[in-house]
Amino acid sequence: NELAEARRLLDQYQRDFARVEALYAKRIVSEEDYESAKSRYETQQLRVKRLAAAVDIMNRGFRKERQEAAAAQVKLAEAEVEKAKLRLEYCTIKAPIAGTILKKNAELGNIVNPVALQGSFSLCLMADLGDLEVDLSIQERDISLVFVGQKCRIQPEAFMKRIYQGEVSRIMPIADRSKGALPVRVKIDIPPEEVGVYLRPDMSAIVSFLRKAG
Repeated sequence: NELAEARRLLDQYQRDFARVEALYAKRIVSEEDYESAKSRYETQQLRVKRLAAAVDIMNRGFRKERQEAAAAQVKLAEAEVEKAKLRLEYCTIKAPIAGTILKKNAELGNIVNPVALQGSFSLCLMADLGDLEVDLSIQERDISLVFVGQKCRIQPEAFMKRIYQGEVSRIMPIADRSKGALPVRVKIDIPPEEVGVYLRPDMSAIVSFLRKAG
C-alpha cells in the first residue's frame, strides 16, 4: 500500500542521506547536494508521518489523529516551501565584500559549477577601491631607513598633480635576491569623495618616504 511504499522510500532516502553526509564531511560533494539529500529525507519523514496518521484516522476515527494528520500535512507543505527557498538561494550570488567589479568571468545565463573546477573558478574579480596599497621594492642598503607606520606621499603617474598621503603598512619578511631588495607595502589614504575616481589597481605610482620627525 501507499504507506508501505512511503516507508520503503524513507529507508532508501535515509541511506542516501547518510552516504552524502559522509561525502560532504570530506568535501567530495557540494553543499547543494548535501542540502538536497537532507531535504528529501526530511520531507519523506513527514510524508510517512502524514500517511501513518491518515491510516490511524481510518482505523480509529479519533479527532486527535485527524489533527495530527493535518499538522503533518502543514509540515510537509512547509518543508516544500523551505526546499524551494533553498533552491532560490543558490540562484542568488552574494559578494563577500562591498567593492567594484573589475572583471567578469561569466555572463547572465551561463551555467557554472565551481565545485567541479575544485574552487579555481571565480565569477568575477572584485576590489575595494577605497582600500588600495602600493607594492614596491626597497634596496637592501636603504631598508634601514624604512619602518612600519612611516608616513609617505604617493603620486600616481597618471595624475602627477594629485598627491595622496599614506604609510608603510608592511615590510615583507623575505627579500628578493634577484633584485637585492625587500618588498614593502604602502597603504594609501584615499578621501571618500575620490574613491574610484583616480586610482585603480595595477597603476604605477611614485612613493616618497618621509623621515621620522626629530
